[in-house]
Amino acid sequence: MRPHLPPRHPPIGPLSTLGWASAALAFFHAGYLVPGGWFMLGFPFAVLALVKLPSTRASFYVGLAVGFGLYAPHLGFFWTLFGPAAVVLWLVLAFWIAAFLAAGHALQNRLPSRAMIVALPVLWMGFEYFRSELYFLRFSWLSPVMAFSSPPSSPSLEPLLGFLGTFGTGGMLMLAAALARWAPGRFVWSGPALIAVVMAISALAPPHSSAPREVTHSVPFAGVQIESTAESEIIPVLDRLVKQHPQARLIVLPEYSLGAEPDVALREWCRTSSRHLIVGGREPIEGGGFYNTTFVVDTHGVIVFRQAKSVPIQFFDDGRPAPSQALWHSPWGRIGIAICYDLSYTRVIDRLVRGGAEALIIPTMDAVSWGPYQHALHARIAPLRAAEYGVPIARVASSGISQSVNAAGRVISSAPFSEEVEFLSGTLEIHGAGTLPIDRWLAPLAAFVSGLLVILAALPHSFVSRLTASTAPSLS
Repeated sequence: MRPHLPPRHPPIGPLSTLGWASAALAFFHAGYLVPGGWFMLGFPFAVLALVKLPSTRASFYVGLAVGFGLYAPHLGFFWTLFGPAAVVLWLVLAFWIAAFLAAGHALQNRLPSRAMIVALPVLWMGFEYFRSELYFLRFSWLSPVMAFSSPPSSPSLEPLLGFLGTFGTGGMLMLAAALARWAPGRFVWSGPALIAVVMAISALAPPHSSAPREVTHSVPFAGVQIESTAESEIIPVLDRLVKQHPQARLIVLPEYSLGAEPDVALREWCRTSSRHLIVGGREPIEGGGFYNTTFVVDTHGVIVFRQAKSVPIQFFDDGRPAPSQALWHSPWGRIGIAICYDLSYTRVIDRLVRGGAEALIIPTMDAVSWGPYQHALHARIAPLRAAEYGVPIARVASSGISQSVNAAGRVISSAPFSEEVEFLSGTLEIHGAGTLPIDRWLAPLAAFVSGLLVILAALPHSFVSRLTASTAPSLS
């Protein structure tokens, strides 16, 4: 009979658990509340300490508590939207932190330390990709990397985002933490050294906008926030808009500005004003239902393009998913149009960029009743996406925060959260088609490998030990 062997990684005690859990919460919240996001660099180091709890069950429940403490304070508007059911949604998000820590704990006594250095970043990237993109309750907000987008400044990690993407950058930050915690001996400082390299690259590397790409077109545009404006009052508001911003050749109105497609009067306004109009409305479906659709009206008063929302918001009457995506071949180049929450999903925007999108326009509906912090959180998405793809973005929200973002992810102009009509103006400087960061193939691969790692973590430890012992001679 073999004697019971102690775990290879001694567990941390209750006081250390409380300390590291508190540190994880403090770093996460400071990362979001302090401009620049740099406090978030401490979060991976703190959260990985919780892998070393006495048991897998303890790691799961501590992770659930930490996850709840991470997400619930930032997503208080869920209570406004869903009432007590918001608690369930907060717990669903917390589950992914809990599952990551539980899987990490189970793996640490099944894998060598050097393998853990690789396994943990892959596991993190795979879980983040799955919770953001792949299942019904997918929700991409509040990733650690999102903290580095703090408008009106540009994303702090812009050079890395353009190369690695949001999932890849998150995996790299977790790699630094894993190196610090699992690297043997003299390599223990390799994690902090990697963080130092990250900061140096972010400070010194040129952004997309300073790359040697010629501006092929400049598109002066203007947008208007009109959440409380009746449809009959839209044309007078547009008249005010063009009087204040006469240089704008493209006008953008928010999602759900209309109850149907643009009527004759609105199309005639486009013809007489010689301006293109992008406006959100509804497109009825034969047999019932509708598409949440954005319409493009040209200077002849003709609807020349329409695009439905690809990912309607769960639990809302938000129409049916778009049957297809296409690019608007505008007078200034190929423009991708996505609606509101679509911008949160890489798989939606990836299709537009793969098709050759040179700029993105995002009509959005963020209700006033959801509160200013929800609007501020949503405003972090456009700079991240612009930095990832290297394309400018015009985002016009019903009550703010509307933004003109350049190809480096820098917010050039914005309109604030407001219950009143607000105008936004800017110029989309088009440099050519965007590009995809490398995590667009790394993240799906990480999700697949994470599934294998979860299976390995679920296998009995004795079985894994026997399997390792039986294969060891052949590998020596």
